[in-house]
Amino acid sequence: MAANASLAAFTRTATSISKLFHSRHYKSFCCHKNATTVKRFVRCFASLKDILQQPENLPPKVAEVPHSDSNHVSEHIFSSYRQESVVRASRAETNDPVLHGVEDLSKFYTLDKDVISSLALQKISRQDFTARSHAFQECALMVREPALECLELIKCAVHPDLISSKAVLYGKNGCGKSLTFAHVLNACYNKNWFIVSPLKPNVWRFHYKEVALSTRKTGRVDLPLEAVDFLSHIKHTNKNVFEKFGSQMRTHDTYVWSKREETPSNTLLEELIEYGIERPKYSADVLGVLLKEVRLYSHEWPTSTVLAIDGVNGFFGATNLFVDREKKQSLLPTGISMVHNLVKLISSEWKNGFMLLTVDTNYEHADHRQSHHPRYLLNEAGFDILNPFIPIEVSDYNEEEVHSALDYFIEHRWIQNESYRTSRQAREELIFLSGKNPLFLDKAIRSI
Repeated sequence: MAANASLAAFTRTATSISKLFHSRHYKSFCCHKNATTVKRFVRCFASLKDILQQPENLPPKVAEVPHSDSNHVSEHIFSSYRQESVVRASRAETNDPVLHGVEDLSKFYTLDKDVISSLALQKISRQDFTARSHAFQECALMVREPALECLELIKCAVHPDLISSKAVLYGKNGCGKSLTFAHVLNACYNKNWFIVSPLKPNVWRFHYKEVALSTRKTGRVDLPLEAVDFLSHIKHTNKNVFEKFGSQMRTHDTYVWSKREETPSNTLLEELIEYGIERPKYSADVLGVLLKEVRLYSHEWPTSTVLAIDGVNGFFGATNLFVDREKKQSLLPTGISMVHNLVKLISSEWKNGFMLLTVDTNYEHADHRQSHHPRYLLNEAGFDILNPFIPIEVSDYNEEEVHSALDYFIEHRWIQNESYRTSRQAREELIFLSGKNPLFLDKAIRSI
């Protein structure tokens, strides 16, 4: 009897809410002008909350009542309330990627706003990920096995007496290489490492603001404004490093820029970077000097160094800069001074550091995307320069990861279709359509 009375009260309340939403008072409620209507809504929802909290009002009780229009409304509201309270994405025990382990696999962790700004994550990840993070009001990454493999390699292989190791992330388009790259970079940032990570370096090959002939080497070209942007990013990313270790990171040689300008030895690296930012004419040369200091003397620094390049295979492709336009002979990327110095750092045996690199078919011409493996994308020249390196494949989601991703989307109401939020069969349909590929899963969700 008590259950039937509660059910009747539940039905009346749900029906009242439904009528209010379809009445002429709803418009005034949305505009917050009709106080009486607002009070009626408050009373209805308060009554509904009390009824939902009673233990006897479970779904089986509702199913025993004949289905009328009012009962259908009550079942729908109860089902939605129950669904929203249950589906929650798994979260890692800590938001510090340095402490992540196998127990955190397939779980999400949230990045601090300071990390997002310092690493310029919006320029590393895809635009759809950035837009989604803005909509969710949080930036969360899934802990995946390739990232943990890189972090374990960092723990074992980085030492002032050991030559820097190279890890190359590879995989199919949309499988999550850039986000794995960001996860490892976040760990290096939290460890207060000196980070050298150009933003979208492949853009240098085709889209540049200004070109100048190199004053250091005949046959090379400088991109002064792009070099200024790179130096500014290094300064911004490593502001914590300079605050903590800046006094111990100094130049070892004297560098002459002109008859009147030079940088004496024992100059702070931060001052060297600021000089390059203020003098665009010498910005590319200053960047070369900075990378030389990393290559020769980083083992003496109080912190380690990470060289992180997303899409390194673009350094061994083509450019739209021409050596001879009549013969249509284009300049190789290594003819750009910034690319040359970065490739020189990659190929050198320097200590107390780690090199995190990715190869991606998106940085290749349309007729050179038949395979996603490093040997194919790097070509013979690039493969010989990077070798030896440790290849780490970033694959599609496994079963646990894809369900964790769907739970995350449901938690944030990214999936609006009710059947796809509650039905196991609809969930399996999304998994089948996407092939467990993170990019295709996002596209499938946007289409429903």
